[in-house]
Amino acid sequence: MALIGFYSTLATSASIFIGILTAYLVQRLSDMKASRTRLRDRYDAVVAELQSLKVSRTARVENLRMTENKWELQEAEEDVDSFIKFDVGHRWSPNPDAVGVVDALDGLVQYQDLEESDVWQHHYDELERRWDEIEKKLRPSPLGISEPFIPREDFSYITEALWKIYDRERYDSRSRRVTDTTHEIQMLEDRREDLIIEYDSLNPSQLQKSLKSTLIPIFSSIIFPLSVVFLHETGFVVHGFAQMSFLEPVLVFGFWMFGVLWTLFFVWERIHDVNEHSLRERSPRKESDENPAEAHEDAVEMNQERT
Repeated sequence: MALIGFYSTLATSASIFIGILTAYLVQRLSDMKASRTRLRDRYDAVVAELQSLKVSRTARVENLRMTENKWELQEAEEDVDSFIKFDVGHRWSPNPDAVGVVDALDGLVQYQDLEESDVWQHHYDELERRWDEIEKKLRPSPLGISEPFIPREDFSYITEALWKIYDRERYDSRSRRVTDTTHEIQMLEDRREDLIIEYDSLNPSQLQKSLKSTLIPIFSSIIFPLSVVFLHETGFVVHGFAQMSFLEPVLVFGFWMFGVLWTLFFVWERIHDVNEHSLRERSPRKESDENPAEAHEDAVEMNQERT
């Protein structure tokens, strides 16, 4: 009877350790769910800010492109205007019936010292728009007198120059804002990827291995001693084992101790992982090692779980 009481005491004390392990797993699962909820909220906030910044950047880039296009048009108009005033009918004076807009474009490049990379569609369109004026200057005057050049007497060119300076400063300011916005977007995208990695690291399915591990101490420290007690209570005797009955307490105690040590080691290992390993995984951040498609799938999964 003393052995039966001893075995029952071992099983009872082991249940305490198993309870500690079970409580840890339950608490861990609760913490995981709370952390995942918090991460989803932070992820949604980052995504909303990203979308806002991308819309803002798209609008600013489009505005910069419109400004660049306006400058190209103005430059083309100035090049063509200078070509018509100073070159057409003088340095460039072919037979008007034997040339066209393409020939005028070649003359523009030659006499205005332009590179082919500096010539845009705007130059061709402006030459085509003013072709009648070009053709008129190429044809000799009926009296043999060329049209005199009349200089500008107003000072509007000063206003135009000041406006160009202001326009350039405004363009540079907007360009800097686009650069800053792009940098903010990159930082937020990195943060979004970090949140996805951290979210996936808190997957509750990882506790399945831990739950399976509890079967070992439950069997060795609780079920096995109680089974021996049950055998004694029912009077079951294994023939040939009576001579080695002194080994029974040692065997039961050995199984019990194995289960207890397993439980203590498991709890220590999990606490060590939480305090050290998880932080080491997140710092420093992995760069360019992740598949963008996988990151997108993780983001979709996160949104689906939230809904």
